[in-house]
Amino acid sequence: PIEGRRADSALLELSQLADMLLDKAHGYGDRQMAVYGDPAYAERGPVISGLKRVEELTEEERNFNTTCARYRECVEWTIGKVSRLWRQFDLKYTNRIMQSPIGKEYLVAVILTNAHSIMYGSQTQEFFGIAPLTLSQYFV
Repeated sequence: PIEGRRADSALLELSQLADMLLDKAHGYGDRQMAVYGDPAYAERGPVISGLKRVEELTEEERNFNTTCARYRECVEWTIGKVSRLWRQFDLKYTNRIMQSPIGKEYLVAVILTNAHSIMYGSQTQEFFGIAPLTLSQYFV
């Protein structure tokens, strides 16, 4: 468990995800792929956030920021759905660090939230215009 105010960047560092991405995340033509993160994450290697500069951004850079922010918003919808369906994970209602296996409980909540999205739809499915899997496909 990591204290909430420093959770994002500290957890990223402890997970060694940035190092794994540098090693494994390569796309077409062996180009390094990147993960777009919240500005709370320190930019490190393949973990990037919106472009910031003192001088004016170009139109292309503004378009990049806008496009990436829209996709990041979809992730926030999903995190919010987990908190709405499973109130024990909403920090406004509880803070149970070191009192339960919260990591395992959260993973189960995400799996059940995905099942809920399959059965009842989700904002993310609507945004991307995709059909959900069936429960049989998801739980294979």
